[in-house]
Amino acid sequence: MASQKRSFGERLVRWQSLVRNGKPFFEQEVPQAVPDVIELESVAAEIAQLHSERMRLQGQLRHTTKRVRELSRQADRLRGRIGATLRGRFGYDSSKLGAFGFKARDRKPAAETGTPAPVAAGQAPDSRPEGPEEPEATN
Repeated sequence: MASQKRSFGERLVRWQSLVRNGKPFFEQEVPQAVPDVIELESVAAEIAQLHSERMRLQGQLRHTTKRVRELSRQADRLRGRIGATLRGRFGYDSSKLGAFGFKARDRKPAAETGTPAPVAAGQAPDSRPEGPEEPEATN
C-alpha cells in the first residue's frame, strides 16, 4: 500500500473529498455505505470546527504568553528598584532584607579581606595581642 500523507490538512481534504464526491455515488450504487458516509461527513465537519477553535485558542495562548513575559520583565525591574531602595535604607548586609525576600551581602571576616572589621559605635575594638600571625595551612 502506498504511504498516505498523515498531516491533519491532508487527511481532512481526503475525508471531505470522499463525502463531497462519493455521496451521490454511494446513495445510488452502494446504499449500505450511506450511513457511514453521513457519519464521516458529520465527524469531518466537527473536526474542522474543532481545528478552527484550536487555532484560535493557540493564537490567544501566544498573545497571553507574550503579555505574561512582558509583565514578568516589568515585575523584575520593579523588584530590583524596590531592592535597591531597601538596600539604601538598611544597608547591603542588613538581615532586615531577608524579611522582604532579598539576600543580605555576606560579610567577609577581616582576615580574608586584609582590612580590619568596622567597629560599631559603643563597642570595644577586638583586643587580640599583636604579634606574628600564624601561617595559613596549605593543602
